Amino acid sequence: MPQHLTDKPIAIASDHRGVALKAHLSAWLVAHGYGVNDFGANSAAERVDAMDYAVRLVDEVGAGRSDFAIGIC
Repeated sequence: MPQHLTDKPIAIASDHRGVALKAHLSAWLVAHGYGVNDFGANSAAERVDAMDYAVRLVDEVGAGRSDFAIGIC
């Protein structure tokens, strides 16, 4: 059995242009045994500011709830 980098969920977020890539990457992580906490955005139709989502990722890692975060913009 392959060893994972972390047992904590990986925090992931994107801006509106990265929603499809985020979904694909999240599915890959789950398929390979990782937990994922998705912090948005959830729609490519509505423009959002990537920095709002980046702050959420930093908070997750800073609070120790995730060891890794992936931001897509």
